[in-house]
Amino acid sequence: MERKIIIGDRSIRIKEGEHGDYLSLTDLAKLVNEDSARVISKWMELLRTVEFLHTWESTFNPNYNSEAYKEIRIKAGVPNFFLSPKQWRKRTNAIGIETASGRYGGTYAHHLIALEFCSTMDSEFRFKVFKEYTELKQNEAEKWLKAHDFFLQKIEENALENNRLATELKEGLKNLDAS
Repeated sequence: MERKIIIGDRSIRIKEGEHGDYLSLTDLAKLVNEDSARVISKWMELLRTVEFLHTWESTFNPNYNSEAYKEIRIKAGVPNFFLSPKQWRKRTNAIGIETASGRYGGTYAHHLIALEFCSTMDSEFRFKVFKEYTELKQNEAEKWLKAHDFFLQKIEENALENNRLATELKEGLKNLDAS
């Protein structure tokens, strides 16, 4: 099942990754400019982006190459600096951004990284993405609760029954001790 959020008349694809949802940066960037690769690369070249990616990778990626980050950070923000998602992944062993070629390819980023990407856009764009993603997660949580409601009720019934039996057992032990 393809998951997506709708912003205006555009779909933003979402796929499940090892650390949660990965949103399509390609789809998000196309909302700003059809040349999505350029939008993403310009964002990747910002010092604040490199620092944010470093923070995310340091938190979630045990195989992250922080030495390569230090080299990239020194160059970030300089006019002739260029950094693509593929270069970032290759040089730092990053897992927070994924790239794939082909018809269903593009650049995907963990939802925290994708929301940081949105933070560099105008407030209306940012608001729409945050709102739609939050609503998607709320709907998924509600569906999960409905699907598992039967099991949750059984757990609650078993807990109540176990509590009743424990109380009866304690009373029985008190009566034995009293005799």
